[in-house]
Amino acid sequence: MNPPCTDPKEVDAVNKYQDDLIDYYTNTECHSYPYLQKQLCQLVDTPPPAKPLPVDITLYYEYKCGPCRREISTQIAPAFEKLKSIMNVNFFPYGLSQWHQWTKLCAVESEPADKYVPFIGCVMGSKDCADKVGLDMTTINECAYGPLGRGLMLRAYEKDIATKPDVQYVPWVFINGAHTNYMLRRGGDNFHKVVCDAYAICDYYGTKTC
Repeated sequence: MNPPCTDPKEVDAVNKYQDDLIDYYTNTECHSYPYLQKQLCQLVDTPPPAKPLPVDITLYYEYKCGPCRREISTQIAPAFEKLKSIMNVNFFPYGLSQWHQWTKLCAVESEPADKYVPFIGCVMGSKDCADKVGLDMTTINECAYGPLGRGLMLRAYEKDIATKPDVQYVPWVFINGAHTNYMLRRGGDNFHKVVCDAYAICDYYGTKTC
């Protein structure tokens, strides 16, 4: 008999060491709406909001990581293009400081999401992207080469250190602050489905969005 899943932290701890083997993936209690709501909807003895909040997606990545480039350019950026009304996206470079990382941090700092998400999605898949999305690359470069860029990189590094559970590899995705392999695997190569599923789980009123 599978043990009950009562604490998301316990599940994350098991995922860390036995990602492909544990019977968590066959435990229906772990995948029930009440359990997933507890893990993804940030409810702590409070009533649900009048409508579901946007799904927060946080991605830790490295510029030269092939899977990271694919995740951003072919999954997250296209999903955001269709679902930006219900989706917040945060990018955090992970690993060594380099100019490519600094420019992305500066874009996130200075531009709205409907510009920085397609910009980063484009940069991870091709070149000459600023003009395509209407970004002022001069301003971005001034930030990247100046004290603001260094400060943003330091802030990102401090965020890396403080992240719990620890980032184990890249790309590493948090959905509403939770890293859940079940949700990501259920979505497969369809990040649109991942976001819609997370939104539906936290939607107590049957809003038809996806």
